[in-house]
Amino acid sequence: DASGALTDDLMAQVREQERRKAEAVGKDYAARPASYKGSLSLKQDRFTTRKRSRSPAKRDVEFVELEKPKEGTLATTSSRPVQMSREAEERRRKLVETYGDAASKSKPATASSSFA
Repeated sequence: DASGALTDDLMAQVREQERRKAEAVGKDYAARPASYKGSLSLKQDRFTTRKRSRSPAKRDVEFVELEKPKEGTLATTSSRPVQMSREAEERRRKLVETYGDAASKSKPATASSSFA
């Protein structure tokens, strides 16, 4: 029976210590939460830091090397942008014929500029 009483007494002491630890004491009682700038100048033990949750496990990613393009396919792809630029140049030429080249002409006088 002596060991049971000793265990109960020890448990009561541990509970009392844990209660004291949980109590707010002194300036910590009803203290305003620290702002961001204010917390930068405070000591680290002044406020509690939360424990970060563990990051999810990273997946192993396998990289698959693609086949290198052959020399014959490289030549056909390089000629295509040249052809597209020719088509774009043809469209630009038609627009210049229709509307004129705004960069080379001076701006015509408008009705609002004649009153100035």
